[in-house]
Amino acid sequence: MTKSSGFQFIVTTSNKSMWTMKTFAYLFNIYFSSKHPVHVLCESMPRFRLPDNFILHPVHLDDVEGWPQKLWTDGLVRHLNSIPEQHVLIMLDDYWMVRTVDTGGIQTLYAYMLERPEILRVDLTGDRLYAGGVKDVECYGHFDIISAQGSDYQMSLMPGMWNKGHLLSVLQPNWTPWDVELEGTSVVNERSELVVVGTRQWPIRIVNSMRAAREWVDLRGLEQVHVDYIIDHHYLEARRPTKEEIDDAPL
Repeated sequence: MTKSSGFQFIVTTSNKSMWTMKTFAYLFNIYFSSKHPVHVLCESMPRFRLPDNFILHPVHLDDVEGWPQKLWTDGLVRHLNSIPEQHVLIMLDDYWMVRTVDTGGIQTLYAYMLERPEILRVDLTGDRLYAGGVKDVECYGHFDIISAQGSDYQMSLMPGMWNKGHLLSVLQPNWTPWDVELEGTSVVNERSELVVVGTRQWPIRIVNSMRAAREWVDLRGLEQVHVDYIIDHHYLEARRPTKEEIDDAPL
């Protein structure tokens, strides 16, 4: 999967959490592709080098220093309006891949979105599968398409592919990522013409690596060889949890 995939892969980060991109990039290039471009929206250029397929886009907002969380949507909207792609795959920086991604399946779901312009988002994880009130929609390729219309977190920022035009119609200025998920869901659930779907197969599997208000790093789900590599290369600038913390951590 390369530039011809038809959609843009976007990851958002900040100065505070930029360190997570070291591990994100390492695992992405193992489990997704070292040839697929990843566009990183950031506050400023990092002090370390990312792989060549990671393209950095410092966000510059008028009369604002940096890219504060309360203006998260402002920076995202500015980038979306600057690109030609009509579909985007969006991830956050602490969503670390833990299994080989079904890249062919993602291309299949992109084709599905092209055929169904009413779709706002295709969830690429198990987020919609466990949303409650799930109904089977149809089969497409090797996927069982599901939907949980009217459920919570329709605008979840778990890894998903988005129709850019629909996304822009929902996003409002001065929203944080949490506002997108909560306030955005209220908007979507009032607009019956917008559809959010997922699959029973979920082609991307991740660990949400930052837990407990981003105070500690959750390494559960990563293969030990990658945990060792991450630690040996000093990718963790946050405190590594002890075994006791892992055992006692909320799921």
